[in-house]
Amino acid sequence: MKDAWKLRTAALAGIVVPAVALGQVPDVVDALDAGGRAMGLGGAIYQTGADTVSTALNPAGLGFVNRPTVGFAGRTLPTTRTTVTGEVSDLRLSTAQEGGDYKLTHLGYSAPTRGSKSAFGIAYTVVGWMNDTQAGQNLDNGVQSYFDHAKVKTDFLTLGYGQSNGSQSLSWGFQLIVALQNIDAFQRIVFSDSNIPPQEAESHDKGTGVGGAFGLMFAPPSQSHMTIGLTVRSPIEVQRGGPGVDLYPTIPGRAALGIALLQDGYRDGRDSMLYGGQIEYYYGGKGSSRVNRKDHFAGGIGFEYLYMMGDATIPVRAGFRFVEAGGDDFTSSQGFTYGVGYRPLNADWGIDVSFGKQNKGGTATSVSFSYRLPN
Repeated sequence: MKDAWKLRTAALAGIVVPAVALGQVPDVVDALDAGGRAMGLGGAIYQTGADTVSTALNPAGLGFVNRPTVGFAGRTLPTTRTTVTGEVSDLRLSTAQEGGDYKLTHLGYSAPTRGSKSAFGIAYTVVGWMNDTQAGQNLDNGVQSYFDHAKVKTDFLTLGYGQSNGSQSLSWGFQLIVALQNIDAFQRIVFSDSNIPPQEAESHDKGTGVGGAFGLMFAPPSQSHMTIGLTVRSPIEVQRGGPGVDLYPTIPGRAALGIALLQDGYRDGRDSMLYGGQIEYYYGGKGSSRVNRKDHFAGGIGFEYLYMMGDATIPVRAGFRFVEAGGDDFTSSQGFTYGVGYRPLNADWGIDVSFGKQNKGGTATSVSFSYRLPN
């Protein structure tokens, strides 16, 4: 990996390329919603669900899996385009967010074990993302053009196990996490003075790390329609493939708490409503001046109305998701979410479509599918 962020000082202009210029990029570097059913509720039920997406985030949900299940989700990954003005050493930024390309963000399989109320699961899930392009023309101090692109992607490969008690009022689980990190960055500065050669820097960094998580899920004895889930995940140190600058050396740990409440009796007993809320705390991360990290919160609230229509259930969802700025040079990310699903009665499959309107523009779109196999 080339040393991308320690460029030579321009002899005549006296400019050093700045280490940080990300002041208005909405922050989902380590708190991306991977999409699927929960995305339509602002991510509020990841800690209390038992589908393959949620079990990648709370392995205790595996204790309630009674059929082999496969699931996948895809979503548009956000991109940001930033116009820069001012001096290179103190850029002024104006950022707009776009929906980005549609990518696979989750693929999972879970299955019960024989003779016990337990199951195992394996999953691939995208948990962090940034794709920002900064560009400007005719900046101060003799800079003709400035271009900077940075992309950070964090994937988790997880192997989990969960087990519930005899009454299925309590479940616990743990998982092994292999983190895959990819960072691509390119920077080019062209000066107005043709005697000063353009300055370029490029880095392509891949790394891996290993971590773990432990989760619980339970229903309070006096509240059988309520489910509470919590998870604690360790920080993950990333080992790079070669020498160079550490742009994002430690993926933060995550502590999360979620509550879901199901209420029946709507429309003469045919329909029901699910309410959910979740709070997450990201801690122990270590970044760099380029990908600045600090402890921060994220979370969401939402509801799902389960409407019975003919021989199918039509879930209708809405929610709100927020991610606090996880670094001094990022901004918070928040927006409303909504979605709809289709679940035929007595069928083993379901499909969900979710949307999220971001605070700086652009709409995220997710499509997910799940299928329960025979035992």
